[in-house]
Amino acid sequence: QIVAALIMIQLGGVRLVALGNLFYQGDIFLPYILSVIVTVIATLGVMNAVNMTDGSDGLAGSLSLVEFGLLFYLAFTSHLYSEVLVICVMIGALLAYLSFNFPVYGRARAWAFMGDAGSLFIGFVLSWFLISLSQEPLSIASPMVFVWIVAIPLFDATAAILRRLMKRQSPMLPDAKHLHHLLLRLGCNRVMTVLIMGALSFVMGVTGIMLHKIGFLDCWLFEFFIWTFVIYMLFIYLGWQSVERRTSVKER
Repeated sequence: QIVAALIMIQLGGVRLVALGNLFYQGDIFLPYILSVIVTVIATLGVMNAVNMTDGSDGLAGSLSLVEFGLLFYLAFTSHLYSEVLVICVMIGALLAYLSFNFPVYGRARAWAFMGDAGSLFIGFVLSWFLISLSQEPLSIASPMVFVWIVAIPLFDATAAILRRLMKRQSPMLPDAKHLHHLLLRLGCNRVMTVLIMGALSFVMGVTGIMLHKIGFLDCWLFEFFIWTFVIYMLFIYLGWQSVERRTSVKER
């Protein structure tokens, strides 16, 4: 993953330089070495966030489809037709994949799986466009807008890492405490789980785009994003509390 990120930086010329005005102190510009480090960390974060959502049939593919769809809108309305073409290829591939992976009614199990190779590749391509479209010479929207587009995978991955660190476990240790696990335990079936998370991803992405278009500053987008994450964490906490109460009642 690190090698792939470095190839993107050195051969593709894609790296995070401008972060926007996140702290009311003016735009943040990273020097070269720090820019490379932050780009590698961000790329690995998105890649593994996508990978962590691949825990239920159709979920990672559907979330990625929503995210590429939002990127298509931004690139198309900015007349970046070369980028639009590649994004369309990814959308077409995801639609074909989901026809075999989506948990449709009447099909006991999916007929195809992306595995780590598929989810990490999708995360890598997402990272490429999230960074390249937010930076010069393209820079079609604030970097924070693109963070909003991948908010749900980032929220889920960050919550998982924090949860494991609090338990003094490895951040990469798998568990069954992700958002899709919670929705399933709360009574949603696989189709509803995918649709709910896909809708949340769409709403988050559109919110970021619309707030940017009406003139929200980067620092406001950043603050709003953090508070939205706090609300997400509260929902996760209360949700698992509800599951545990139900389980204890059944055991009695």
